Amino acid sequence: MCFREHSLVVYVLSQTLSLRTEALAPCCSKLPDAVAGVAEQVNKEVNKSLAERGFPAMKAEQQQLLKGQICAIIESDNVVYRLMSQWRYESLLAVG
Repeated sequence: MCFREHSLVVYVLSQTLSLRTEALAPCCSKLPDAVAGVAEQVNKEVNKSLAERGFPAMKAEQQQLLKGQICAIIESDNVVYRLMSQWRYESLLAVG
């Protein structure tokens, strides 16, 4: 995947994840299933966005890797999880 395609994937992913994760409650007992559903939707939206811009769709192994990375964000030792938690904490401090 070239840099331009990678940048596009990162942009679409960040936009989609920020919208989707806002809808998920942290106490949800089916959170892993919900995140897996989000990952599937992200893959569809990334491939659609790539196609609209004339790029080839992601290969199956790339889609699995992306899905795995998205599903891992709910694990407390995940870097993205920690960054999102820190951002939320700092946002609460700024408001309060």
